[in-house]
Order: sequence, then C-alpha cells, then structure tokens
Amino acid sequence: MPSSTCQALLLIADISGYTEFMKLHRMAVNHAKQVVVELLRAIISATTSPLQLAEIEGDAAFFYAVYPKDSTQLPALLAALKKQMLEMFRAFYQVKQNLSSLRLCVCDACLGTNNLRLKIIVHAGEVAFERIQNFEKLFGLDVIVVHRLLKNGLAMTDYVLITEPVQRALDGFYEITPENSG
Repeated sequence: MPSSTCQALLLIADISGYTEFMKLHRMAVNHAKQVVVELLRAIISATTSPLQLAEIEGDAAFFYAVYPKDSTQLPALLAALKKQMLEMFRAFYQVKQNLSSLRLCVCDACLGTNNLRLKIIVHAGEVAFERIQNFEKLFGLDVIVVHRLLKNGLAMTDYVLITEPVQRALDGFYEITPENSG
C-alpha cells in the first residue's frame, strides 16, 4: 500500500574527514569511534523541534521537519532552522575543542580530532514515510537529492550548502551572499 507524501525540510549534518580519520587511526579505532560518537551527540543535542532525527548514518545525522504545502508556518520554521544550524556548529566545535584540549591520550585518533570538520546540507522537497518494524523511514527523490549533495566536490570542509528552493524561502542567510557552484 503506497504511503501519502508531504513536504519537508531535509538536513544532513555530516562530519567531514571521517573516513580518512577512521583509516588513519585503525590502531586507535575505539578512540576514533568515541570521538565521532561524542561529536554526533553534540550535533543531535543542539537540535530542537521542529527538526526530528530521522536516522544516524555513520558519520552523519539526518534530520527532517514536515510542513504543510501551502504553509504560512514556513518562515518561522526556516528561522528556527537557521538558529539550529548555528547551534550545531557551535556544539560540534565546542566538543571538538574540549576533546582536543583534554589531551588525556596521545594516540593518533585523539591527536587527529582537530582535523574533523562539519558540513550541513539543507534541501526542501517531497517525502513519504514508511514504518519498517519499529522505525520510521523517509523515502523519495528529494531524500536521494539531499544525500547526493554530500558528494559535491567542494574544496571547503566547513560549510552550509542550501539548495535554491530553501535559499529563496530563507530570504537570506545571516547576510551571507550565496555562492553558485554552477
């Protein structure tokens, strides 16, 4: 039985450098894993309603916020989202700084914590929900789009990538001029 669809903001907070971090620190894999777990906890703890955690995907947290198609609530939702993105960055870098400054361990993983960065991808589109056992799963082309945007080839390691529909609806993002990557 097909599920009905709805409009949602989709956000992925991804730890840049995770794969390389884990490869380089095989000998200290438990510490590398714990660093990533603490950073993901910080990102997730920085979010509040209307964002909901859809799932944790390795080194990324995938969030969504459903809104009605003809919503007058969208500007307020986007304003809350802007604040939460800044809070995610603040929490991520605060925990990263704390982990780096503790220097309780001199293994490669603990010393390499400073090389991790955060990127956030935001997209809006149509999604469907399906219950699989005890889990709610998001489906749809826009879910695929937001995940594909993680593999974008940007040289930067810390950034917020906002798709055009979200940028138009945001009506500006902290007075930052958008860069069009063509």
